[in-house]
Amino acid sequence: LAVAIEDRRRGETVFAARLSMRRREIGGAGLARVLCRYPLMTAQVIAGIYLQALRLYIKGAPYFAPPGNAGPAGVVASRHRIEEVRE
Repeated sequence: LAVAIEDRRRGETVFAARLSMRRREIGGAGLARVLCRYPLMTAQVIAGIYLQALRLYIKGAPYFAPPGNAGPAGVVASRHRIEEVRE
């Protein structure tokens, strides 16, 4: 995978970023190594999300419930199809 981003203003590059990666398969040993190295990463991410939600609640930001039977990431399931909700 290779990605490049350039921001130009009046023909002059003011920002450039490039990323290139090579795919590596992760096996059981690699997965175990990651889990041992970062054992609480999931808990840390969840705690950060709820902490940010608490900050917004304290500031008085309104809460909007997901539409209908929306699941994770705003995906609404129906009997016939699943469609992404765009706002």
